Amino acid sequence: MQSWLIQTSFLGDAVLTLPLIHRILEKGHRLKVIAAPRNKALFERAQNEGLKKYSHLLDVVVWDKKSIRSPWALHSFANDLRKDFIPERVFCVHRSFSSSLLAYFSGARERVGFASGASSVLYTHCAPREWESSQHEIEKNLDLLRVFEKVEIWNSRTAPSLLGIKQTQKDVVAFSLSSPWGTKIWDLNEALKLMKQLVQKGKELWVLGDHSFVQSAEFLEKEVNSRLFKNYVAQTNIQEWVDLISKAEVLVSGDSAAVHVANDLDVPTIALFGPTIPDFGFAPWRTHSKALGVDLACRPCDIHGPRECPYGHHSCMKDLKAESVEGSIQEILSPRSL
Repeated sequence: MQSWLIQTSFLGDAVLTLPLIHRILEKGHRLKVIAAPRNKALFERAQNEGLKKYSHLLDVVVWDKKSIRSPWALHSFANDLRKDFIPERVFCVHRSFSSSLLAYFSGARERVGFASGASSVLYTHCAPREWESSQHEIEKNLDLLRVFEKVEIWNSRTAPSLLGIKQTQKDVVAFSLSSPWGTKIWDLNEALKLMKQLVQKGKELWVLGDHSFVQSAEFLEKEVNSRLFKNYVAQTNIQEWVDLISKAEVLVSGDSAAVHVANDLDVPTIALFGPTIPDFGFAPWRTHSKALGVDLACRPCDIHGPRECPYGHHSCMKDLKAESVEGSIQEILSPRSL
């Protein structure tokens, strides 16, 4: 069978699509993954690592939505994609209207997406997707294939890494605290307190993140004031970023793509949840990782996390204390002691 898979959402969503891609390929399907420009390198890394066995069946192409937006442009883009092959089936993982329309223009006789997606009427088959179902996002994505056939769960103990293998360096704690949603960022004073405690115990700190976190990282670096602090914020490409995460003994991260990369690589992870909750489906799924959050009546306040706290207190992140995070690191790394 020849298929397309459309996933143009955020980087973390792309990581959580990899198990679905793996299950499709292991059934012998030829697959064209249609990705956002920012995610192409991640899909290609998987193609060269955990999906290498199936690389001859996989093609990754870029859809730049900034330049291909109108229905006419989408129709022309679909025709260009169809020159290789006309798909028999299209998996529409991204829930936008434009993704649904591209699926429709594919000419595929089977087009499957989520029932809650924009313009799901353009699909021939739908899978359910509830926000607070406690079902992990990986399994929700696999439900798109389960519409047609039986598919095994993505077992937390036996599932392979699709981005490579971890290369653990002892006594390295990686931090990924940046986010496009301001309320997902952990309180810097608590982060600083934890970092100082870890440095005192000989841990090397690797701080990762995008350009939005440059000033925060510089503040932390100045206050920690140690050669054990390594600032990689806005200094890595996707490949280098994944490599750094793969080497960490443990990752401390907000609800972001780094959690999903670390879990794929089987790197122990502490995921800090503020405005969002694990029940949305984005919690760490490996057995030696942990999700932390503060029990508040106002949580969750948003599906993604607003840029500013709607109640003005941001207690979900301010009340998440360094001592709690350090205790979880100790628990995860036990019997090794900090």
